[in-house]
Amino acid sequence: MSVTMTMAAKRPNPKFAGAIVIRCPRSLEAAAARAADRTMTNVSAYVRGALLERLARDGITLVEEDDAMAGPRGSAMSEAPA
Repeated sequence: MSVTMTMAAKRPNPKFAGAIVIRCPRSLEAAAARAADRTMTNVSAYVRGALLERLARDGITLVEEDDAMAGPRGSAMSEAPA
């Protein structure tokens, strides 16, 4: 891998500026890494996708960040109407 590619790969993506840190058993960390390898992605992308799927199943949808800042608590999520 060239130095230019390495630098580009480490450049932060402004689309994913937020971060969530969770505590979990080491076995969950290892399972997420195996699943990411199987789907040919990285752990962050795999877990992000799984969380988005679960949120959608629970009726939670993401809203644009500009819209969220105008909301009551600056939340970037909203509940689906009942």
